[in-house]
Amino acid sequence: MKTLLNQLNSETFILDCEKLPPQLPPIENITLSMNTTHTTNTNYSLEIKVPKTHNISHILAQLTTHNIIVKRIQSKANRLEELFIKLTETSQ
Repeated sequence: MKTLLNQLNSETFILDCEKLPPQLPPIENITLSMNTTHTTNTNYSLEIKVPKTHNISHILAQLTTHNIIVKRIQSKANRLEELFIKLTETSQ
């Protein structure tokens, strides 16, 4: 199972933050976007797509330098679901 999961090139996370700047900072090789599904008046969320070659701690440190404080991290999708989608897309 672990061998199959290693086929995934990236993972998407939802970051619940204390606040967000008006414009999101660029972070090299990372897709960073506002997540309006999880955002409320008191809760701000980001969605980040992280290649498996990157270290999540390094990304969090970069966000902190831009005064983005992450309160909670959760995976956007189940990794088995992502793998299934990838495998079925490849076979078509």
